Amino acid sequence: MGLPLKSLLGSAVLFALAEILRRPASPGLGRVVTVQFRRDQLHENATGPINASPASADGQQVTLTGYLVRLDQDWVVLSYTHSVGDNQPAREREAWIPRPAVLFIEVDRDRAPRA
Repeated sequence: MGLPLKSLLGSAVLFALAEILRRPASPGLGRVVTVQFRRDQLHENATGPINASPASADGQQVTLTGYLVRLDQDWVVLSYTHSVGDNQPAREREAWIPRPAVLFIEVDRDRAPRA
């Protein structure tokens, strides 16, 4: 015969719990977030700490702000608007950021999530 129903349910609950714990925590897709890059991932000569909120350090961009499109074990994906010049229309871009390059993700709770 098969496993008793109690064992099957227990296994299902444990499997579901393991799946939840395996997934990374997420601020919620569509939220406006700022990704702070790890300094050691920017260039090999980076030394010393950087402030928690600057947009650039040593002439390099160290943050990127946009709408959270995807967050998994490998990638943080943001959608953002990029302006290339005064007379050029802004373009919607998508950035795929490797998780090891992320120091932290700041969530803007004042701005409504994108649907």
